[in-house]
Amino acid sequence: MDRFLLTTLAVWSLAPMPLATRVHGRWLEDRWPKLSTLTVYLFVLALLTGTGGLLLGPGVVHDGGLYWVVVCVPLGLALGRAAQIADRRITRHFTARARARTAPTERARGASTPSRAGAARPVGLAARRAVPGAAIRNTPDPSARGGNRWSVKERDRETRVGLGALLAGAVLEEAVYRGVLGRLGLDLGGVAGAALIVLAVVAFCLAHLPFGWPQALAKLPLSLMTAAAFLLSGGIVAGLVGHALFNWEYWRYQRALGTTGER
Repeated sequence: MDRFLLTTLAVWSLAPMPLATRVHGRWLEDRWPKLSTLTVYLFVLALLTGTGGLLLGPGVVHDGGLYWVVVCVPLGLALGRAAQIADRRITRHFTARARARTAPTERARGASTPSRAGAARPVGLAARRAVPGAAIRNTPDPSARGGNRWSVKERDRETRVGLGALLAGAVLEEAVYRGVLGRLGLDLGGVAGAALIVLAVVAFCLAHLPFGWPQALAKLPLSLMTAAAFLLSGGIVAGLVGHALFNWEYWRYQRALGTTGER
């Protein structure tokens, strides 16, 4: 029974965003129009964290002692800053490529703004120079086939995220992707355990796929750094601090654009 429960926990921990998107779109969106997918996502992450704590013990949060807590805070700050820089460069690269591809077409049409096709949504720290309106225009088209897509209402809501939700997301994502899956990987050991930790790195990136492939790829440095910090320290403190700093900077960017929904 324990093996079955742990396997189930690992499978769902690798796909909390698709699960939240499915539940929200199928059962909740029409009934509660103001309920965001992010809220459901955070609930799913909290449920997985709690289940992981019951099955695996407190090691899903930290297993390194007070010394590592002291060391991991400055490590996390450095990690968060490095992830910001990497995220910004990757997203700017894809944004520049999208503009280069669409520029001839737009000049032919006489348009002054980029088209939807191929453009990357400026989510995260990398898009500080982006036009605010592009945050809405360039989200994935809900009419497109396949993919982990959001509806129009979901898409509009997810561009207005408060600081509390972003910080909660940082804590819960680290608890699931690094704490639960990382601890399962270490306990499993061998090739299978290493594969699970690698899958957790990839799964974290794919959780950002509703914002487009450029954003999913831009989260790879953060995912790799937090996974490395977990393996080094045996806990999620460093990754949590770095991830929280990363999300705080994103909130500041949103606030500067006036898209947080806060005043």
